[in-house]
Amino acid sequence: MISKFKRLQKAKKISKELSEYRPDSKCILKNHLIIIRVDDIGDYVLFRNALENIRTSGKFRNWKITLIGNLVWKELCLKLDNAFFDESLWIDKKQYFHSPGFRKELARHLNELGAELVWIPARTRHFFLEDCLASLIPAEKIVTSGNSFSQYPSKIERNFIESLGYEPIEVFENFHDWEFNKEVCFRFSGSTRKHNFLFPALEPYQPELKKPYVVLFPGGSAGSKRWPAQGFTRLAKNIFQHFSGMRIVLAGSEADSMLANQIEDGAKLEKGAVLNLTGKTNLYELCQVLAGAEVLISNDTSAAHMAALLKIPVVVPANGNKYGRFFPYPSTFEKVKAIYPPDSLKNLPFNFQGQFSIRTIGEGVVFKAVADLLNEEK
Repeated sequence: MISKFKRLQKAKKISKELSEYRPDSKCILKNHLIIIRVDDIGDYVLFRNALENIRTSGKFRNWKITLIGNLVWKELCLKLDNAFFDESLWIDKKQYFHSPGFRKELARHLNELGAELVWIPARTRHFFLEDCLASLIPAEKIVTSGNSFSQYPSKIERNFIESLGYEPIEVFENFHDWEFNKEVCFRFSGSTRKHNFLFPALEPYQPELKKPYVVLFPGGSAGSKRWPAQGFTRLAKNIFQHFSGMRIVLAGSEADSMLANQIEDGAKLEKGAVLNLTGKTNLYELCQVLAGAEVLISNDTSAAHMAALLKIPVVVPANGNKYGRFFPYPSTFEKVKAIYPPDSLKNLPFNFQGQFSIRTIGEGVVFKAVADLLNEEK
C-alpha cells in the first residue's frame, strides 16, 4: 500500500502537472457525451450494458458518444459493445502512472475532445485516474455516480475535486455493483427501456472443447483472494470421481500458468480428462468457454462476474472483503454461490473493509456447493 506521505507527494506532483495541461478555453462540442470508465475487467463486465442503454435512450440517441476505457478490456468491449459508442480512447494505466511523457500526450488529446457532458459512472473514483482525466476535458458539465466510496485524504486532492464542480447522482442503497450500475444508468439516461444487464448469447468455443465440463479459474491479481491451488487440485479429483464423463477445464491468464500446471500435475487424472486453456484465450474466448460450462469454480475475480451474467452456475471461495458489493450476488442469481471462511459472516457490514483467511475454507464445503449445482443441472 502507498503511504499517506507518498500519496500526498504524488498528489502534489500530478495536480501541479495537470494544472499546466488543463484547458484554458471551453471548446464545447454540443451533443457530445464522454464516458470515463478506466477501472478493471470485472467493473466493466458489471457495467457494460449501460452503454447500450444510453445509446438507445431518447436522451442520447442522436448524440456523439466517446468512451474512455481501460486498455486491458479493449478487445472484449469492441467485440461486444462497439455499436454503442462512436469513438474510443484506451488508457494504458501502467504508462499513465509511470510516464510523464505519456500523460502529456494524453492531456493534449483530451484537451481537444470537448464535450457538453462528461460522465464518470464508477462507484469508486480514484483521484489519479477518473478525476484527473476529467479535469483535462473542456466540458460544460461533469456528472458522477455519487461519492460513496471515493476518498480524498489530502486537502490538495479535495480542493482539486471541488474545482471541477461535479454534479453527483446519489444512490445510497447498499446495492451490489450490478444493481448499482443499473440504477445509476437508468437515472442518468432517463431511459424507460430497462435492459436486463446480462451477457448476450455467445457462440460456442470450438477447439478441443467437448461437453460436459466444469471450469476452474484458480488465478487472480490479489493473493488474499486466491483459494490455495491444493484446494482446486482436490476439487478437480472429486468432480472427476463423482461425475462420470465430466471434464476439467483450467482457465486464466498467462500469469496463472504456474498455478494451472500445479493443479493439472497434482490431480493426476487420466489422459483427456483435463484441458488446460490457461494463457490460451483472450477475454472474449474466455467468455465463450464459460458460456458452455456446467459450473465455474473461481476466485473473486472477473471470470466469476462473466459467468454470473452469462447465467452459468458459479461457486466462489471469498475472503469477505467488500462484502455485498461484489459477492454474494443478489438473490435473483440463485446459482451464484459465495463461500466464506467459517464464522466470518457474523454482523459483517456492507462493503466491509477487511478480510478473513481464505485458506480456512475447506475443500469439502466447496465440493458440496459444486455437487449441489451439478445435480440440479441433471
